[in-house]
Amino acid sequence: MQTDAPFWDSLVFDGIDDVGVEAVTVAFGTVEVVARGRMAGAACPDCGRFADRVHDRYQRRLKDLLTRCPELDTAAGHVRDFGEMLTDRLGATLPAWIDAVEASRLPGLTGFALHLRRDLDAVIAGLTLDWSSGSVEGAVNRIKKIKRQLYGRAGFHLLRKMILLQ
Repeated sequence: MQTDAPFWDSLVFDGIDDVGVEAVTVAFGTVEVVARGRMAGAACPDCGRFADRVHDRYQRRLKDLLTRCPELDTAAGHVRDFGEMLTDRLGATLPAWIDAVEASRLPGLTGFALHLRRDLDAVIAGLTLDWSSGSVEGAVNRIKKIKRQLYGRAGFHLLRKMILLQ
């Protein structure tokens, strides 16, 4: 994702000549654009009031950015579709989703799709079946915790008794 100020200046503040982008930060799926007014008195892009001092920070709504940046709109659509697959257990639609992501050529999502394709059968089963290995994983973690607590203090016989008693 681009983090240069001229790109975001043209994307977010298109048509607003009195505002200049100072910094852009991209982290954890959010984009923060820091901008300042160029004139002593100007209309604030956020509230629209004319003032001597324009607000230091201006945040566009997500839908405004999505309409101006097709890459963000495509990425948001793919993420929404994957979320629907997770919540509605639609594992059968995963190969078509992976093909759509690879066709869009978005770097972060294509890498994710590539890793999903490596073990496609297991991922489809995980997205489709109601079975869960959560109880087995919980038991394994409990045994590992007991083993760590007894490390260097006792042998296998005491470890076995502790596991069976708890």
